[in-house]
Amino acid sequence: MRTAASQELLVSFLHDLGTVLCFRSDPRLRDTNILNPSWVTGGVYRLLNSHVAAQAKGLLTWPDIDLILDGRQYPPGKRQFIIEMMKKFELCYESDEIFLVPDLLTKEEPDTGRWDDSLHFVVRYGVLPSSIIGRLVVRLHRLISRGTVWRTGVVFVMDDTRALVKADREDAVLTIRVSGPARSRRGLLTAIRAELRAIERTIPGLAGEEQVPVPGHPNVWVPYRHLLNLESAGRDVVVPQGLVDEFPIGQLLDGVETRTDRLLTGPARDTRPPVREPEAPEPSGEADGKAWGQRHTFLLGGFLIGAMVVVLAAYIVASKVIGQAAGAGAAVLALIVVVVVALVMLRTAGRVGEQTMLDGIKEALSHTGTAKADEP
Repeated sequence: MRTAASQELLVSFLHDLGTVLCFRSDPRLRDTNILNPSWVTGGVYRLLNSHVAAQAKGLLTWPDIDLILDGRQYPPGKRQFIIEMMKKFELCYESDEIFLVPDLLTKEEPDTGRWDDSLHFVVRYGVLPSSIIGRLVVRLHRLISRGTVWRTGVVFVMDDTRALVKADREDAVLTIRVSGPARSRRGLLTAIRAELRAIERTIPGLAGEEQVPVPGHPNVWVPYRHLLNLESAGRDVVVPQGLVDEFPIGQLLDGVETRTDRLLTGPARDTRPPVREPEAPEPSGEADGKAWGQRHTFLLGGFLIGAMVVVLAAYIVASKVIGQAAGAGAAVLALIVVVVVALVMLRTAGRVGEQTMLDGIKEALSHTGTAKADEP
């Protein structure tokens, strides 16, 4: 690992394995590498589960943070890093020197005003992760209206338009209501939908179904994508499931996007596969994606130890039969096979990204020429 590229690949691989933490692309974190990820997890866990944070309803100040993180394990100069990690993983945001943790906010919904004459939109999930609404709040915290935010909901404002977003984990649905002029309503709704799609792409297997209500039938909903596909196929009307009346497709869609915007984006704009991003530590044990448990660690460790024993034995035997140089070349090739298999195992378990796996395989295969050159 003499070249900078090889060193960067190794650090990236160890980061994906969870052995170290390294964020080269983040200016807040790129100058600090953590060899003990549990140190970060422990700090985040203390902040999220402390009595001080619970009493403060998720509103933390630096004196609170200094009180929660003891000086021996978390010296003052290192506490900023813990906070920046929480920001990166969308666990908190800063406003007026106060750090707000959405998951610790009060559960009581405040008075949000009237929403009778508003655009209604929902996103339904098979299972609604608790982190969705919190991460949405962090991403759009600059749009929060007068601090109107609680554990399961928030009110955003943009110009003269307001939006109420509420999460119902029991029914696995996000409800969005937007009030204001038609054009600006669509703009705020588009911003919220874009952030939700971005969050969904970081959680493998998570995909929400956007739905719009049928006028005069508050309990009847039509999938938004289905309407887009019908419009793209030249249909003008739709008969919602359970009804016999026809409804203009354009009327159902226009509240969300104008026809011009729909033609520009097209009905298939959300068909990209999920992209896995680095996931935050899960101190509470509740993960939104696949969990890498102790069993997986033992399986991978057992495979690597067994493979190393086999490679060592093969090297000793090959050295005696075909010579030491040829035996060394064969051992290198065997090690490359072990690395490739390990990478595939990690990718299958969802532990590393596809690009990391491909880069690792490419790096391993680049050494096959060296191994062959060493053979007589």
